[in-house]
Amino acid sequence: MNALTRVLHAPNTAASIGVPAWFDDVAVDNFLDSGLVAVTDDDACHVGFSLAPEHPTATCFVAIPDGHDAPGWVASALTEAAAGARMRGADRFEAWVPAWNAAIVHAAAQSMTREGVLEKAVFAYGERWDLILYSVPGGGR
Repeated sequence: MNALTRVLHAPNTAASIGVPAWFDDVAVDNFLDSGLVAVTDDDACHVGFSLAPEHPTATCFVAIPDGHDAPGWVASALTEAAAGARMRGADRFEAWVPAWNAAIVHAAAQSMTREGVLEKAVFAYGERWDLILYSVPGGGR
């Protein structure tokens, strides 16, 4: 879970375009403390979601350790998490998958900085609508 914590607490994550404004540091802490739902037996994937307080949107973050190139089971894990969110009243599901690029990590190591990428995949309970890439500079706290 350290990879997920590091990404969620990285500077500018909450302020990045597309990240829900209500998902600030306090919301991140509450999200992590609530006990994330692992929807696969593979320990490499940790999926959890939090419902927005003002409207029925579920925001999901997925932790995948460095070195995993979008395992095929991530999609099914997100679909299962979306179904769970829908049962809790959500009518929109947003999934954020931290992806790490080896070349970026190597270059970052040379300059003593870190940079990650968040892939935003929006699902309508199993059907992906779009995929947008966001750059999230900075390191974890």
